[in-house]
Amino acid sequence: MSDREAKIVSAMAWVRDADPIRDAETSLSSDEPPVLIAFSLRKMVVPGLTEEEYEAIADQVSERFPEGMSDVVLGEAHMEMRRELRDYAELYNRAIYEALTEER
Repeated sequence: MSDREAKIVSAMAWVRDADPIRDAETSLSSDEPPVLIAFSLRKMVVPGLTEEEYEAIADQVSERFPEGMSDVVLGEAHMEMRRELRDYAELYNRAIYEALTEER
């Protein structure tokens, strides 16, 4: 593994111990707008939501772009962390969306 890949994988390691549902509940209970996890790929992608679902809540949320998610894959370890982060983001973002649309 290259030094660059090791650095990115280390920065992404938080996801291994994270609980997406608990983290979504924490974001929703904050005084700030809930934060969605988005990836900056060829265009902005919000895992777990369709473009229409994102547009429906876009004015109620902000976005966070975690380190390590771009068009460039640095190696196998990085690819595995990307998968873990995508899986986490899908559950997390879905929980935010469902909570915000239930209130309507």
